[in-house]
Amino acid sequence: MPKKENLTALADDDLRKKLDDLVKGLMNLRFRKVTEGVENSAQFRKDRRTIARIKTLLRARELKIAQK
Repeated sequence: MPKKENLTALADDDLRKKLDDLVKGLMNLRFRKVTEGVENSAQFRKDRRTIARIKTLLRARELKIAQK
C-alpha cells in the first residue's frame, strides 16, 4: 500500500469494497496475533485509521447528497 493513498478519487462502490477488505484483513490479523504472533504490530493502527478515513469520506458524501 502506498504511503499516501488518494481515497477521494475512488467511487463509493470501490470505497465500500476496500472497506470490506480492510475489515476482513483486520479480523484475520487479530486471529493471527492470538495464534501465531504478528511481525508488524503497526499494521493494526494503519488499518484502523484507513477504515476510519474511508468511513468518514463515505459519510461526508452521504451528507452532501442529502443536502441537495
